[in-house]
Amino acid sequence: MVNGLLFQLSLPLNFLGTVYREVRQSLIDMEALFSLQRIKPAINVRRAILLNLFFCPELHPMRLPNPNPEGARAKGSKISSLIA
Repeated sequence: MVNGLLFQLSLPLNFLGTVYREVRQSLIDMEALFSLQRIKPAINVRRAILLNLFFCPELHPMRLPNPNPEGARAKGSKISSLIA
């Protein structure tokens, strides 16, 4: 009889414990997110756009050589790419 009562109590208590744990973790995550939002970034995005610090393939093409020229034995291993 006691076993049946404890089993009937364990399921709702397990559910409530799960809900409590998830809500508590969500509050911790929200607090961390808000503290990160208060930090000022080191790079100002508008200024970076004005200074053209972002990669622009039309102005600055980039050549990627073969990463492993000696040891690669796979087909097409002597390929380099050009991003433009």
